[in-house]
Amino acid sequence: MKRAFNVLLIVCVTLVAIACGSKTRTYTDMKKDQRKAISRLMDEKGYEVIKDYPENGVFGKNEFVQLSNGVYLNVIDSGNGTRAELGKTVVYCRFTAYRPSLDSTSMYYTYTNYGPTSGGTIPLEIKYGYTSSPENVSSTSILASYASEGLHSILQYVGDKSTVRAIVPFEIGSQNVDMKYGYPLYYEILKFTFE
Repeated sequence: MKRAFNVLLIVCVTLVAIACGSKTRTYTDMKKDQRKAISRLMDEKGYEVIKDYPENGVFGKNEFVQLSNGVYLNVIDSGNGTRAELGKTVVYCRFTAYRPSLDSTSMYYTYTNYGPTSGGTIPLEIKYGYTSSPENVSSTSILASYASEGLHSILQYVGDKSTVRAIVPFEIGSQNVDMKYGYPLYYEILKFTFE
């Protein structure tokens, strides 16, 4: 009996050690890490979250509103008034984007095709309403990885030639990077131009 108890004890200790040694992050871990990363980013940049989308559409320089899908949005310029039509409008996106680190205050640079340093780069081309299907994203594969539900959702609030800042949570980010690894995506600058 004592021998059986010792064997059972060894098996239990081994199972606990294996379970504790696992490095696999759960969905709950990814959500918790994301909340911390977004909070650090907001603090570092001096951003504040306002309760409601401004009635006049004008945001303060550091004001973000959290949309119902979790995207944090700061509208710099709402554009010329022309709105995207679902399934019809081709949208060109130029941006500088970062993925905030999940374990420190640093940010990992990801990509830029915006401004004078974008020399020769092409914009991300999407058809509004089609989040990531290859037949509706006609850009290089690295750019196509930025097409997401979160990116499309911003177009409900702004028009052609608009400029925004945004933080897209991983749950509605790109399938091959953000959702897979639990990274939020911070668009330091994001400009939409319609075809």
